[in-house]
Amino acid sequence: MSYEIISDNSHNEINNIVLNDKLSDYRTIFTAIKGFKADGHKFIMNSYLNGCRDFIVEDTKEIYKEIFLKSTVIRVNDSRAALAEISNAIFGYPSDKIKMIGITGTKGKTSVSTLLHKFLTTTEKASLFTTIKNIIGSNEAYASRTTMEANELHSLLRKSLESGERTAVVEVSSHGVTLKRVHGINWDVTIFTSFSRDHLDLYKTMEKYFESKLEFFNSLNTSVKKNKIAVINTDDKKGIDISTIFHKDVKVIKVGHKKDNTYIIDSVKSDYNGIEFELISKNITYKIKSKMRGLFNVTNISLASACAIEMGVDIKNINKVLSNYNGVEGRFEIIVENPFIVIVDYAHSPDSIEKILKEAKLLTKKRVICVFGCPGERDKEKREIMGKISAKLADFSIITNDDTYNEDPLIISKDIEKGFIKSKKVKNKDYKIILERKDAINEALKKARKNDVIVVAGMGHQKIQILNTGSVEYNDKKTILNLMKKINKI
Repeated sequence: MSYEIISDNSHNEINNIVLNDKLSDYRTIFTAIKGFKADGHKFIMNSYLNGCRDFIVEDTKEIYKEIFLKSTVIRVNDSRAALAEISNAIFGYPSDKIKMIGITGTKGKTSVSTLLHKFLTTTEKASLFTTIKNIIGSNEAYASRTTMEANELHSLLRKSLESGERTAVVEVSSHGVTLKRVHGINWDVTIFTSFSRDHLDLYKTMEKYFESKLEFFNSLNTSVKKNKIAVINTDDKKGIDISTIFHKDVKVIKVGHKKDNTYIIDSVKSDYNGIEFELISKNITYKIKSKMRGLFNVTNISLASACAIEMGVDIKNINKVLSNYNGVEGRFEIIVENPFIVIVDYAHSPDSIEKILKEAKLLTKKRVICVFGCPGERDKEKREIMGKISAKLADFSIITNDDTYNEDPLIISKDIEKGFIKSKKVKNKDYKIILERKDAINEALKKARKNDVIVVAGMGHQKIQILNTGSVEYNDKKTILNLMKKINKI
């Protein structure tokens, strides 16, 4: 990162760095970032009026003479990189003093992160930062995004240190890498879960999307930490590619079904009551039993278990955790069991909705009903693909709203409907469009018969739905339970 000091007229004692002008004052540095929808440079004057006198900018067009004369202004070529590096410094380089574990992949990040945190905390104090929640000591808070901005992350890592924690488990999104939210962190351990179509609204091509994953794993190569470990799912073809990029000072742990893996998955059994399998390493067979459902969770548990074992956690502690844990909120979460099954899942990509519907079909000999939508202002090509998948695997589908953002909900639904129209399997009676999500779920519940399975996909754990009319409080699980009471089915 290159920089130039434009003016040096502030000598305030700084204790924080911010992106939001409303949070700025005389002890903060305001960093102006050119975002997707707003340019932070437009809020420099607001920040100045709040008392801020220290600014990081990429251009000086919005800085008036008065600001120059009374402030310190540094121009950089990359505000996001500057935010990360300065945040790290302000909070005393916490990531250098704590064991940093980063988990990335298209699917499975939250499950692997949460499982690993539970395994580790049987023997040590550790913090957790995921899509769903952040945990430091006994304090838990819901997260606003998968990977928070760099200033928030370093601030929380500082609090982790002050709480006596020496390990942090961090879910790392591709956006978190590309937008420099984890820039400059020296990782101890990185984990790869999976790779499939997602985020093409940002990356445009799968190749560019994969490059963001490679960038994250290459950061383990440049990390100054010792005893570095990479845990890789080699059942995924991209995992095999990733496993070849590491330097000699990185211990590569391959996990999968093939016999040449460091940890071999074998003897898998899966049913409604959970999953059992063996994890074999160096002639040692670890027998694993979990209440979590779904074959995809075999991989998630294996990755978290392999990493935990490498870090010294006993298999007895791992199995004790698994015996009392049903899974992550909103991830193949069974909300209702009788008279039919209702599952809530975060599946919002073609690969994930295909997997979840296949798993649902294993739970019943009756019908599978799928309620789903697609986000607005995102990868539009996947809409038709997801429609085709639901048409093929579900017996009945209801197309509804997800987070529509500023896009017309009917246009989104019609895009999904193209997949049904082009499917040879589907007749007009096999699907319908109900835009209001609550009404769509209500229709599915009324339509369901004994031993059917309903999959409500796309929003998972989320507590807010973002519509073109604004944000509203909404949660699939809460909606399902309330509706079941009203129609007297529980």
